[in-house]
Amino acid sequence: MNQSHISLSSLPRILHSAIADFYATSDYPGDTGRKCEWIHCIGMEAARAILK
Repeated sequence: MNQSHISLSSLPRILHSAIADFYATSDYPGDTGRKCEWIHCIGMEAARAILK
């Protein structure tokens, strides 16, 4: 298997991590809990779109 291959099942976690890192260093308004819910939502929606 290609070493650079990313399994679809790990995609939400990877997206969550990447987006969380991005917003941790930005001035995004709102508390961390709400932000994490939003990030998780984005990750799951992206995964659903890719899996279709």
